[in-house]
Amino acid sequence: MWKASEDAAAASLPYLVQAVARTAAILEAFEGGEALSLAELTQRTGIPKPSVFRLATTLESVGLLDRDRNGSYVLGMRLVSLAQFYLSLSLTQASRPVMEDLNRSFGHTINLAVLDHGEMVFVEVLESRNSFRMATTIGAREPLHATALGKAVAAHLPDAEFTPILGEHPLRALTANTIVTRPQLDKELELIRARGWATDIGESYAGAHAVGAAVFDRHGVAGGISISASSSQLPVDELPATGAALVRAADTISRMLGAFRPPRPAVQQHHVSVVSDDPQAAGPRRTVEVVQAVAKTAAILEAFDSGESLSLAQLTQRTGIPKPSVFRLATTLESFNLLGRDRAGAYVLGMKTVSLARGVLARTVPEVARSVMRETHSAFGHTVNLAVLDRGEMCFVEVLQSRNSFRMAVAIGAREPLFSTAIGKAVAAHLPDEELNRILAKRPPVRLTPKTITSPARLKEELKLIRERGYATDIEECHIGAHCAGVPLFNRSGVWGGMSISAPSSELPVDELPVIGSVLDDAGRRISSALGADTAHRSPGQPASE
Repeated sequence: MWKASEDAAAASLPYLVQAVARTAAILEAFEGGEALSLAELTQRTGIPKPSVFRLATTLESVGLLDRDRNGSYVLGMRLVSLAQFYLSLSLTQASRPVMEDLNRSFGHTINLAVLDHGEMVFVEVLESRNSFRMATTIGAREPLHATALGKAVAAHLPDAEFTPILGEHPLRALTANTIVTRPQLDKELELIRARGWATDIGESYAGAHAVGAAVFDRHGVAGGISISASSSQLPVDELPATGAALVRAADTISRMLGAFRPPRPAVQQHHVSVVSDDPQAAGPRRTVEVVQAVAKTAAILEAFDSGESLSLAQLTQRTGIPKPSVFRLATTLESFNLLGRDRAGAYVLGMKTVSLARGVLARTVPEVARSVMRETHSAFGHTVNLAVLDRGEMCFVEVLQSRNSFRMAVAIGAREPLFSTAIGKAVAAHLPDEELNRILAKRPPVRLTPKTITSPARLKEELKLIRERGYATDIEECHIGAHCAGVPLFNRSGVWGGMSISAPSSELPVDELPVIGSVLDDAGRRISSALGADTAHRSPGQPASE
């Protein structure tokens, strides 16, 4: 956050950078994921209201901010698309660079494990460089109650899940130090929850010490990470400092996986003072500079939408912005953690941007939709998708991947055409005519395969059929060899998104689509009803009851 102590430094910066700093402060104001009125946004940032209005309007024009149905500002779906590479990271992908840093810093063995059938299964291990070291193999299994990472995970399991595990895996003594009674273990887990890290002081292996911390994703505890070494290399008096460092590392991984911290209190204010309180006070030229600065900021962030790292030269080439301006803008964005650096010094998307994108997802995907998606996923085993309409395209905001090795897979934040996907056509079928025609004019259907519908007249016939039967299909219209069925989702204001099931054509043949479509239709109605829709499927243009 911009701090008052930085005001003097801000006054010496070029106005371009000052405007970018204000832009970053406005984006950061939404870190809790809530909607903010212009007055609330002004109060939270300390930026004068005319400046907030101009900056917010420009951010809205490039998709980084949006408005809810009450007119309040919210983070835009464009942030989700920018962060899509990070939003789809697996536990091991997110953990690997953090584990490498820990391995370099401490020199001990770093372990990553997940809970499986009541035991911890190691899924990644970076061994110590020491000849005498703790070592385990990927795939090895260890008891939950006797290991640091096992206890770190157990401390965050609901009792309804933890108690049955103890029934199947009794508290067996592995060494003289192993905890073997439930009261003693419960007391230990309470301590772990309070301080954030767990220890294994010769409990699983005599002469071995370890520290562990839990890692979380958006669904809860995802696994555990630990540092292990011999007792001589990791003595007891070093465990607290090691544990604190490990908790910070686990928090980094958790943020990358979408775990949320509680929203910050609304009373916090972050004031920005710059050379001029109101750009308009310096005339129209200053106002244009502000708008250009925000547009350049958006261009720099969008340069990272494929997830790669970029050098200063590459970022300059990709954006077309002069190198000195790119350097100043990128440095400012880096100071707000909207950009970061990799180990080679190249720029990458910052974790603050990813965190803001997670906030958009938390606001966008209601829990009832996640619950119904999980049920549908369990019933069919195919990939289940949830997407919302954003600027004429479908932006995927939740994806439950198929369990099959051969499957359809899409990343959260990915964007697909409205008129060639089942999920898009399901939404398009329920748009008011005026909005549909506007999208058709701006984003006409593009032929992606020989089966893509590109004729507006034929497309409108298809949309009429979708309204009549309740679901849409994509039979190789978007990707050759892929089939999909989709339905719209409604709230009190109208259609807000869609849900679909997708699979390879061999896994989801055409004759199964009516069954899938019928089940999806019912699932969509349940979600829509829970969100206050008067009926699960309204005709386009029908007014919504408030």
